[in-house]
Amino acid sequence: MPPEKTDSNNSSLPPGKGRLSPSARMRFAYDKERVRLTGVRAFMKVLPAATGHTVTKGAAGTWLELLDKDGRVLWSKGLGPAMRFDLELHQGTKKGSFTRTPNPDASGFFEVIVPLLPKVTGARLWTPPLRPDASHLPAEERLLLVIDVEKGTWKEAK
Repeated sequence: MPPEKTDSNNSSLPPGKGRLSPSARMRFAYDKERVRLTGVRAFMKVLPAATGHTVTKGAAGTWLELLDKDGRVLWSKGLGPAMRFDLELHQGTKKGSFTRTPNPDASGFFEVIVPLLPKVTGARLWTPPLRPDASHLPAEERLLLVIDVEKGTWKEAK
């Protein structure tokens, strides 16, 4: 018996199980003053299953939330140390001998791949204060975006 034919999208599989899903790569730039969205590129990708992770108020860290029209969180992803406001300096020749020091010119970028869920109308980025000594402090809403998935528009909320 020949193998069963399937389409290239594997549409019979649920999300997170090898199925290609509409996705976007969001690119953010940051410095000591602000974080801003600098680009979005839509594409098809096999996405991991949702974790159902919710973040409580007062938590430290950096994460991105996708929101529906009522402001409910549909998807959330922790970003680990997405922004670097310090430098790692190696000390001498001893293995593992290093120290961290504040970077006076801290700036950079990071990217997040998100699912393009049909009900998404916004995104909210949370980060600690934008300074080297603040990674342990409670995160603040840093950027709010208005998203129209069908039109492919992403802009900062006023």
